[in-house]
Amino acid sequence: IQYSLSQNPFASGPVTTLPKTLRLELQQPDNDLFSNQSSIIVSGKTSPFLDVLIYSDSQNIVLKSKTDGSFSTVFSLDEGVNIITVVIFDITGDQKSDTRTVYYSKEKI
Repeated sequence: IQYSLSQNPFASGPVTTLPKTLRLELQQPDNDLFSNQSSIIVSGKTSPFLDVLIYSDSQNIVLKSKTDGSFSTVFSLDEGVNIITVVIFDITGDQKSDTRTVYYSKEKI
């Protein structure tokens, strides 16, 4: 058996693939949003079929991103300052998060 060593063993590309990075694009709400409504829409985009945790001091919502990676839910607000965090998880346990602050007042200004 004769073995021929290629002069350029990586000519057809790398042996391994690049690691996939988690992507989280939080579209709503805007940071430092002021609202006089008791709930808002939290929406964004990530990779398809990932677990999405949306939480504040008073509530937790877990959902799964759709086939296009989008997610959206109605999120109830407490009066005053609401710090809303969105965390995504992949199957290996990696995570990425983004936080927004929303101010809620029942009084219209």
